[in-house]
Amino acid sequence: MARPPQRGRAAPPVVPPLGTPSTNTSTPGCTGPARPEEARREGKKPDDTDPQNGARERDAAPLRQVLLPLVTWRVSWLRGCGGEGGGEGHFGKVSLYCYDPANDGTGEMVAVKSLKSGCSQQLLTSWKKEIEILKTLYHENIVKYKGCCSEQGEKIVQLIMEYVPLGSLRDYLPKHNVSLAHILLFAQQICEGMAYLHSLHYIHRDLAARNVLLENENIVKIGDFGLAKAIPEGHEYYRVCEDGDSPVFWYAVECLKECKFYYASDVWSFGVTLYELLTRCDSSQSPPARFIEMIGMTQGQMTVLRLIELLDRGERLPSPKDCPCEIYRLMKNCWEFEASFRPAFTNLVPILKAFHEKYKTQAPSVFNVC
Repeated sequence: MARPPQRGRAAPPVVPPLGTPSTNTSTPGCTGPARPEEARREGKKPDDTDPQNGARERDAAPLRQVLLPLVTWRVSWLRGCGGEGGGEGHFGKVSLYCYDPANDGTGEMVAVKSLKSGCSQQLLTSWKKEIEILKTLYHENIVKYKGCCSEQGEKIVQLIMEYVPLGSLRDYLPKHNVSLAHILLFAQQICEGMAYLHSLHYIHRDLAARNVLLENENIVKIGDFGLAKAIPEGHEYYRVCEDGDSPVFWYAVECLKECKFYYASDVWSFGVTLYELLTRCDSSQSPPARFIEMIGMTQGQMTVLRLIELLDRGERLPSPKDCPCEIYRLMKNCWEFEASFRPAFTNLVPILKAFHEKYKTQAPSVFNVC
């Protein structure tokens, strides 16, 4: 199986924490959930970088930063066999804040991710690992880490990320008329972000339309690294031992049968994600809905066992409506039984780029659909 490039990349710009705790626990005039503490540091806003060395420039005078709570919503994690639907999620919630270091109303919107109270030690450990992974990532198609802030003497740690305004592809696509060429552009960008992730020896393990966010009509970013793992140097896979719900309908056979996650296991999940995009994330055609049609209604571990039997027989998700045959063949290549037979993300990027250029100039009426 093709291995991703070895380490040795240029270091990303240094992203310092947004501040250190103070004794002030509230922001006057604000209501809503518990707020991040008011903090101080010297420096410019997070996006200011020195073009020569990538390090953060410093201002002479300290600036006060305040995170003002505006809107709160719940994050859907959809780890298990339950299919589509909302939920609080394993780790907690994401809130929209204004990062305003000058305290003059000129700040930027950021997403602040907080753990639920009373979470288990296992979830706390996974949360801290997610933060450590995000700190190392710097790519235009991956949600950017901004920093951390803490409350109650480090007992509550909040992860601060860039705000991606248009939400997930799962929520966006059903409401907008997006062409096939544009879908292929999004798919290409997902592969570019995943190729970068694999080059750093990380696997995502939760690639799905719900975890791909839309910055604007032309740029998508991969988010949610709560299940991500680092594959040890010299190894081909990571074996997951901890218990917990998993997005089984996006998982490759080796993940379901042996809890082994290869780089190519993410490629399988990409194939399922591409299927989602080509169905425009129609909930009636979602991977859980279609697989349950194929295996019958079951519960718990029996669902996984029947899914394994189905995949062992070579059955796969059907071709989406109006999907060109060559694109469905590419999806099926991502679902090869043997992990080593699946294409790498570095191979998928030029293929999808060529498809994007081809279908940008073709009318749907001339597509050679399956």
